[in-house]
Amino acid sequence: MGDDQGCHYYEVCGARLTIADEMERRNAKLLGDAKAFNLQRVALEEEKANAIRGTLKAEEDLKALSVKLETLGKEKDYEIDRLRRREEGLLAEVERFRGLAAEEKKQCEDLTKDAKGAVSATEGALKAQLAILIPDFDIDQISFFKDIVDGKVVDPSD
Repeated sequence: MGDDQGCHYYEVCGARLTIADEMERRNAKLLGDAKAFNLQRVALEEEKANAIRGTLKAEEDLKALSVKLETLGKEKDYEIDRLRRREEGLLAEVERFRGLAAEEKKQCEDLTKDAKGAVSATEGALKAQLAILIPDFDIDQISFFKDIVDGKVVDPSD
C-alpha cells in the first residue's frame, strides 16, 4: 500500500501542483491584465489631460480673440466717427470754396463789365476829341478792337 499511497499522494500532490500552477498562471494573467488595464487607464487619463489642456488653451485663445475682436470693433467705430467728422469738415470746406468761387466769379464779371464800360467810355471820349480836332474825319472807323494794317484801320478778323 505504501506504493499505492505514494502514488495516490503523488497524484494528489501532482493535482495540487497543477492547481497551484494553474492558480499561479491565472494570477500572472490577472496581474498582466491588471498591468495592461492600468497602462490603458494611464494612457486614457493622459489623453483626457491633453484634451483638457487643449480645451483650456482653446478657451484662452477664444477669450483673446474675443478681446481682440472687441478692440477692433472699437477701433473701427472710432475710425468711422473720425472719417465722418473729416468728411463733414471737407464738405464744409467744399461749400466754403464754392462760395468763394461764386464771389470771385461775380467780382470777375463785375470787373469785366467795368472794364468794358471803361473801354467804351474811353473810346467815346477819344471819338469826341477827334470829332472836335478833325471834324471831317470818319470817326466810326476808330475802335480799340481794330488793327492797323498797311496804314489802314481794319477789323482783327481781316
